Amino acid sequence: MIRRKNTPLFHAIRNYQLTRHATFYNFLGIGLFVYCIKNTFFKRFNTKISITKRPSVDEISKLLDELTISELCHILGFLFVLIFQIVTTVVYRWYDVFLYLTIFNTILNLYPVLLQERNKLRLKALSHTLQRQ
Repeated sequence: MIRRKNTPLFHAIRNYQLTRHATFYNFLGIGLFVYCIKNTFFKRFNTKISITKRPSVDEISKLLDELTISELCHILGFLFVLIFQIVTTVVYRWYDVFLYLTIFNTILNLYPVLLQERNKLRLKALSHTLQRQ
């Protein structure tokens, strides 16, 4: 269902931009997150997202599609864990579990969404540059 590229949700997520300024992502610490991704075992998780030295506009479009799919998966994961957090907090009053899950959910789901947002911003700028040439 997530891989269907003709849905309105897919196009809405693909065209959505949190901000158009890369400094916002640097302020949130995405640079440190990128460093951790590049230098740990996480770099082996999604090998579909890679770029050649001279990408074409079609390759950039395919990369944007893969980024959007990954972003959707992380958003759904974030929402699923958030619902689980709320239910366990309300029903069982496990406030410490809520705190720990919030930290891990932010690191494992929210920061990848922000990283993909930043990468989409960079790829769209590259695509506009290549289309002008």
